[in-house]
Amino acid sequence: MAIGVSLWFDTELERRVRELWQEIAAAGVSSSLFDGRYRPHITLGAWEIGRLEELEAALRPWVADKQPFEVEFRSVGLFPGGDGVVFLQPLVTVALLTLQREAFALASRLGVPASPYFDPDRWVPHCTVTWDAPRDRILRAVDFLLGKALPLKGTIAALGVIDTPAEVELRRFDLGA
Repeated sequence: MAIGVSLWFDTELERRVRELWQEIAAAGVSSSLFDGRYRPHITLGAWEIGRLEELEAALRPWVADKQPFEVEFRSVGLFPGGDGVVFLQPLVTVALLTLQREAFALASRLGVPASPYFDPDRWVPHCTVTWDAPRDRILRAVDFLLGKALPLKGTIAALGVIDTPAEVELRRFDLGA
């Protein structure tokens, strides 16, 4: 089973990202995120994990002393290739980089293969706003987002564990709890 570990936002920031998804769907760009079971997030890593209990046992004490922190999405980006991914890029902070590096190391110590996209030296933090869109719609999505009021600011409020790509939420660890 592929497991993703993600950062989840406070209620207001999550609402604002969902509104962007809705507007992008209404504009005919892509409705995959708006129509799906997705939660706005920043993925820290993804692994092929056989036993969720091992990951949960490793995460629980580690996340216990983590506190909520601010996040600010200042720019729009896209990944090259055929996936049609357009995203909001957060301001990269020491807190964000440290959390990702620690989470990656922690899960990787379980001896499971990690997706190379999340190698700490190559990781691109992002919040996806559309994927699986053809080139003309990618350009429309970027144009649409550039017309929106950036930055979007909020708080990283929780760490989530999901079954991916099904996007089934398996565990939630509130930061500062």
